[in-house]
Amino acid sequence: STIHVDGVYLARPAMGFMDFLDVERVEVLRGPQGTLYGRNSVGGTINVVTRQPTNAHETSVRVTAGNYEKLRAEGAVSGPLIKNRVMGNVAFVRAAREGFVTDLDHRDHSLGSEDTWGGRGQLRLVFGPRSELLLSADHMRYEGVPLPYAKPIVAKPGYTFVSPASLWEVRASQLASGRNVQHGASARLTAQLNSTTTLTSLTASRRSNYRAFFDADATELTLQASEVPDVQRQTSEELTLTRRTPKLTWIGGAFVFEEHDEGRVEITVYPAQIRPFAKIATNAWALFGQATYALSRRVSLTGGARYTD
Repeated sequence: STIHVDGVYLARPAMGFMDFLDVERVEVLRGPQGTLYGRNSVGGTINVVTRQPTNAHETSVRVTAGNYEKLRAEGAVSGPLIKNRVMGNVAFVRAAREGFVTDLDHRDHSLGSEDTWGGRGQLRLVFGPRSELLLSADHMRYEGVPLPYAKPIVAKPGYTFVSPASLWEVRASQLASGRNVQHGASARLTAQLNSTTTLTSLTASRRSNYRAFFDADATELTLQASEVPDVQRQTSEELTLTRRTPKLTWIGGAFVFEEHDEGRVEITVYPAQIRPFAKIATNAWALFGQATYALSRRVSLTGGARYTD
């Protein structure tokens, strides 16, 4: 399955961990969606649609407090800069929380904590009754202490460690740390060629910088540690032509995508160290089309095709 934000494909799993600011709706499309959403959406896709600026003045603020010293503040401001011509919005988030798993050997370094801040801005330029440009940029930063994958309970022969009785306590020989930085920008140009036909261009660029380091055995023994980084950049361009009539609706388009990703993973099984370095470069393009014909008021027929290289 894939994740899209305002039509922009998020290529790395770390991008799905970000906060989605000022969301209008979330579309969950089940089943194969490869015709319109690409080669990786065989199992479906999630499309996050943010609230776009209009002529209406809107302000929202939400503050959340909870246990483990949780405090989260979100806000958004939207409205016209030049009525009917230029509109903009700004959204932000700041969140912090202590970890909920205690490392008994490092009590001031609880696991599962959160330290998040980020923002997004949009500018909508209306050129006339039939065309507009939407510019969007965002930046998110997450710093917190990650959790190990599992809590060991029983030692295998030849090893002895102290397993705390509580599921919310561990003893770790290594201090865990983590960071997830996401930012990007996009430009969507929409031109209505006539009353039934619309041309849309969506250009986007994103960068992702993820790193997690943790004591993989989660015991006081010096057995294994894992450092998992993932540094990525991507650019994409999608051009679509859509036509809607009472009986027939169709869309056709082209998609170009470029990505560079590096993962200098280090897995230490003391005293040896394994470094499975991965470097991925992706260059892809696709042509696609889909049409829906209304056979009656309650029955329609849909067909489509996509070619990807």
